[in-house]
Amino acid sequence: MKILYDHQAFEIQKIGGISRYFSEMLHLNSNAIRCNISIKRTENEYLKKANYISKALLVKSRIIYKIIKSLNFIKGAWRINENFIIPVLIKKVNKKYSLRILKKGDFDIFHPTYYNPYFLHELNEKPFVITVYDLIHEIFPKQFIDNTIENKKLVINKAQKIIAISNSTKNDLIDLYQIPEEKIEVVHLASSVDVSKSTPIKGLPSRFILYVGERGGYKNFEKFICAAEVLLKEDASLQIVCTGKPFLRNEKKFLKNYSIYHRVKNYFATEEEMVYLYQKALLFVFPSCYEGFGIPLLEAMTCGCPVVASNTSSFPEVGGDAALYFNPYQTEEITSQMRKVMYDNVLRNKLIKNGFEQVKNFSWDICREQTLSVYERMC
Repeated sequence: MKILYDHQAFEIQKIGGISRYFSEMLHLNSNAIRCNISIKRTENEYLKKANYISKALLVKSRIIYKIIKSLNFIKGAWRINENFIIPVLIKKVNKKYSLRILKKGDFDIFHPTYYNPYFLHELNEKPFVITVYDLIHEIFPKQFIDNTIENKKLVINKAQKIIAISNSTKNDLIDLYQIPEEKIEVVHLASSVDVSKSTPIKGLPSRFILYVGERGGYKNFEKFICAAEVLLKEDASLQIVCTGKPFLRNEKKFLKNYSIYHRVKNYFATEEEMVYLYQKALLFVFPSCYEGFGIPLLEAMTCGCPVVASNTSSFPEVGGDAALYFNPYQTEEITSQMRKVMYDNVLRNKLIKNGFEQVKNFSWDICREQTLSVYERMC
């Protein structure tokens, strides 16, 4: 059986959950199944490390991305990159190459990595399966200005099978799109954290609350800061560590409205540094109002970091009894739950112990096995 994945996720993300998921699926390769990926240009870290793309391709990709970065000093460079450089040198090249591979038809099942429907007229009756990660665009439509919803509708209605990464996402598909239950298969994701690879970060606070990832909109970062401010005022040695992109101007302005601004640090951490952060944090807080799965929950548990998370969407499904939950819209409740984990050692140790057990329910081997089962039933 031959499976073809496309370029989309690896073009969108240098690192991130979706591209990590599909890079893990490439390990399905065996005597019985062959996986291929249609991509010409990428800076995706997972593909680089897994050696699924040629050195020649990587050299060409680096040249293109250097051109993009070299324009950053020019006023309005983001417009040049977004409207010309990226579409012409990356997106168009990858799409053209994927279409060429699709037309050859040397595959049994096509598994696009995101929702762009460019491929629908080139499949020649070959079956395809689509993975739906979440329905964030549908639930928080005012926070997005793009055509994701329209593309997603088209693709999920045409697909022979839909893989949902949680029961929460499956239920959302049924409720919002009236997708027949028998068309949807739930396949959980997993964590790729290797606790043996831990790289220290110089200057890290000795006592800190950890926040990971994006901060805008439904991620509920501002509510988290409001809740954490109370704890930082109570405890002069406590700080907040965030990972991800540097704070934007509006985020800095928001933080400066609080007396704790100088106690909120930001790091763009490597995978090895993330292990260290989880291991050293007093607790990891995931305040998002909605997630399709939430891999950081498993990452924290794997590293022995107690978890405090929202009680919405997929969080209870993934976290089980290894997290303490709160209503993400209630600031006082967020503060209360964080305080409990920080100062109740019995509770902390229980969450850590439960976390080590909870992560055993999720692995990439299980994910690949269940995905292969979906493929086999499609042929």
